[in-house]
Amino acid sequence: MKIIKKLTATLGLTLILSTNTFAAQVQQPTISPWAVKIVNNAQMQGIVPISIEQQEKNFTVKLNKQDLDALNTATQQKLEQYKLKKNPKFKSENLKNDFTKEDVIINIYNIVGEYSDDLEKNAVEYFKEKKLLEGDGFELGLNQPATLEQAIALYTRAITDIVNDQNMGAKGVFYKTEANGNTVYMLGSIHVGDSTMYPIDSDIIDAYNSSDELFVEADITNAEKVLAAQSSLISKIPLNQKLSPELYSRFKAIMDKYKIPEENYKNLKVSAAYTNLSSIPMVTEMPLASAKGIDQYFLINSKLDNKKIGEIESIAFQLDMLDKFGDQKYVKLIEELIPQIEKDNAKKLVEQTKSMQKFWTEGNEREFSKIFNTSDEFTKHLVVDRDPKMADKIDEMLKSKDKKTYFVVVGSGHYTSEKSVINYLQEKGYKVENLTGK
Repeated sequence: MKIIKKLTATLGLTLILSTNTFAAQVQQPTISPWAVKIVNNAQMQGIVPISIEQQEKNFTVKLNKQDLDALNTATQQKLEQYKLKKNPKFKSENLKNDFTKEDVIINIYNIVGEYSDDLEKNAVEYFKEKKLLEGDGFELGLNQPATLEQAIALYTRAITDIVNDQNMGAKGVFYKTEANGNTVYMLGSIHVGDSTMYPIDSDIIDAYNSSDELFVEADITNAEKVLAAQSSLISKIPLNQKLSPELYSRFKAIMDKYKIPEENYKNLKVSAAYTNLSSIPMVTEMPLASAKGIDQYFLINSKLDNKKIGEIESIAFQLDMLDKFGDQKYVKLIEELIPQIEKDNAKKLVEQTKSMQKFWTEGNEREFSKIFNTSDEFTKHLVVDRDPKMADKIDEMLKSKDKKTYFVVVGSGHYTSEKSVINYLQEKGYKVENLTGK
């Protein structure tokens, strides 16, 4: 197991300090209110692409052959990643090829039915039994043309159902503790994700659904706070006066390579410049990674569910914490990172991130805990030093008189490192149940 010798800010914080370096303004899609959450889930799972074209798409239109074929292909690819055993006796049903809801159901059944042991039911009966449909055909309007969003809903529900049936949902690192009538579920996050991490295990989703409040490191969906954060990244002293001429020239060459205007970074603080630099391998090699982060997923769902969102820290706290590491130390980090990006776009960093995602998906807590080199000064500053106050915040929840259920999502390193939030809670006398992989 290769240890990440030095954690980057991109991996260590909820807040990705883009300061609009990579930002793009996009049009909002046309979509029915009921379908927003299900389409978001489909995008997280990789069933529906995340792209500017999709952001401008009208999901309320009638389903067409191109979109149906794309859903079939994406579903087949998604299920193949789980290497599930197929039933050789399964027989597909004849398609109607009329783009009705029933036709969509048959298309889906012909894919997911291959992994089912029940060969006694037809497509509609299969969907009813799985509670993916309710009522009879007339009430469901199965002979009516399906819209794109209706089709996406049916595909996503079917995929989630079969993944859950096979106990193949992403396991994460997951814990629970209780006191004074309060329950706290603690899910370790990876701030940069991919579609293999979705759907998430049903036990984790059930715990989230049962919670009264979501707590994250920082609420990056709060536009006002994010805007304030961006303004605080600006330095009175230009970056080219903080870095040596040679180092700034190499920094600028990398930014030029990825078509990032100098206007976007010339006045950044050194801490923000380093964070932007460290995000380049992720943005270029894994462009959807931050959009598919675990905290991002639960923040979006909480917004859609009207669930109260609290912060373990805050955007302002994280920015201040980054700043306190010191300009000279960041200059050294930039000096170390630039040659890696120049050589192969920091390929090792990307590979290590993919290993983290794999261990998280498998619920392989032991291997995940080996990844971080907590003796490294920046990793210690970025992860280890924050753990006591995180534990104190959870302690406050457990001592509350509100008798609530809380769902707390922070970086997995805060739960799995040698001296972690879990250890601090245990020292306070709390019994912490490890639910990882159960």
